[in-house]
Amino acid sequence: MENLRPGESMALGRRCAALVLSGPTIDPHARTAARQIARGLRDLLREDPLQVPILARDVLDAGPARVWATLRAALRDPSATNLSRLAVPTLVLRGALEPIVPAPWAREATALIPGAVLVELPGAPHNAVYVTAEALVAEVRRFLSRLGPESRDTLGRGDAPIAVEATAPVRMERCSAAE
Repeated sequence: MENLRPGESMALGRRCAALVLSGPTIDPHARTAARQIARGLRDLLREDPLQVPILARDVLDAGPARVWATLRAALRDPSATNLSRLAVPTLVLRGALEPIVPAPWAREATALIPGAVLVELPGAPHNAVYVTAEALVAEVRRFLSRLGPESRDTLGRGDAPIAVEATAPVRMERCSAAE
């Protein structure tokens, strides 16, 4: 499992019938390395204690240079300015306790995406994919059940139209490879 690269949800939005964005894009109101690092450290206090060693190991495995390069790429990524170009049903998820994607920015980002729905996962930190996986899956299923027949009809095909982007290490993509 892996993260989508910055901006990759835009490409997926062109070839998928639905998107699920978990902890989406950097808050443009806090677009500095110092602010993002501070938010990340605050989030560690809210994460499941069993996740902290796993997250620390991920950082050690990647190495300081890769972590810094990824943060710099995320800070430069203009995906917040491109959200209004997404033209597929989109579910935006965030942990209710997370400081990395604060509620005001999550609401603002969701409002930029035509017809998008925001769901806050109660008691979840930024790493909601792992910490509240059952609640997250239930919300994704609820979202998919509300899609129109034209979207639902293609869910079982080999080029099924759903992609999940998460800032936690997860990638769930079943979309056609064609651009």
